[in-house]
Amino acid sequence: MKIALLTDGIFPDVMGGMQKHSYFLAKFLSRSGVEVDLYYTSPDASLETIQNRFTEDEKKLIQFYRVDFPKSIRLPGHYIRSSWKYSQQLYQLFLKLDAPDLIYAQGLTGWTFADANKRGKLNTPLLTNLHGLEMFQQALNARTKMEQKLLRGPARFIIQHSDYTYSLGGRLTEILEKFVAENRIIVQSIGLDASWLGNEISAPEKKNLSTRFVFVGRNEARKGLQYLFEAAASLDNHNTQIDFVGPIPEKEQVSSPNFTYHGAISDEDQLKKILDNSDVLLCPSLAEGMPTVILEAMARGLAVIASDVGAVAELVSAKTGWLIKPGSVDELAQAMNAACNDSSLEQKKSAAQQLIRSRYTWERVVEDTIAGFKDILRAKSGN
Repeated sequence: MKIALLTDGIFPDVMGGMQKHSYFLAKFLSRSGVEVDLYYTSPDASLETIQNRFTEDEKKLIQFYRVDFPKSIRLPGHYIRSSWKYSQQLYQLFLKLDAPDLIYAQGLTGWTFADANKRGKLNTPLLTNLHGLEMFQQALNARTKMEQKLLRGPARFIIQHSDYTYSLGGRLTEILEKFVAENRIIVQSIGLDASWLGNEISAPEKKNLSTRFVFVGRNEARKGLQYLFEAAASLDNHNTQIDFVGPIPEKEQVSSPNFTYHGAISDEDQLKKILDNSDVLLCPSLAEGMPTVILEAMARGLAVIASDVGAVAELVSAKTGWLIKPGSVDELAQAMNAACNDSSLEQKKSAAQQLIRSRYTWERVVEDTIAGFKDILRAKSGN
């Protein structure tokens, strides 16, 4: 089986959840014996830079095709124009190569392929994954609303003119069902490298005398940091500590003896140490897909307080934490207070880790993904 994997970057050369997903998908597909034509862009033109991210055995089944991402004048919609041009370049390269069995397109990379599919010019099944579908979720300010409005047209077109489209689950499936039939939606989670799994928690053991929270994320409106600052001010337990990981400018940091700002952290071992010293991850976002940070925190044995957006409910429940209404300071504060006083916190932490261990490692996710590929190919052949 050969798959054409289209992406706009490979982690860590290009940062982002979709780029990380592309990296691990290529890696674990090749480990499972699937040939991968990897179409990507990178700020570094050196093929060796990307190839060094993979083992020798993995590279035996991966063909690397780098394409420059087009530059556009920075006017409203410049990213969308560049994405269309990038997709066109990928399609022209695709036509020159031997056809794969399936095309797996991340984000907007499948735009031109969807157009060809609409016109009956594409003979290979097109599978697209728009991940978090943030353009169809709640926006906080006028700028975000405008960005989302510009993205909705291309996203809707890609979804409607793919043979199959992926959902990470939860509310994301509900969004996709507005555009395509249920039988064209494949529900498949993202995965986590098994190296993130901490020591198995068999007998829950309290890490801290008080409950320690941690927030990991960028400083942007949809991450809900402003709600977290408001909720923290009303905590009953004023000895509670909160660690903040991410590029939060000093001028936007709320000063408190209970807050520790670590800045942006790219070193995984350093992040693991902070998580290992915490009890509860805070993820009060207005819009998400399936945040990798939730999987990472749960793998290290943390419970989670998170907004019920995207596919978050696939991970966070009463067994593993607290699911709250997005944008609700009251519910966030109540959940944080509950975490400080709930005798079942240790059970939630243990259940969170067990969930990741049983269902969300990359080995399990790729096994399910390949099974889905085979089902599609069987349906195409009529067998």
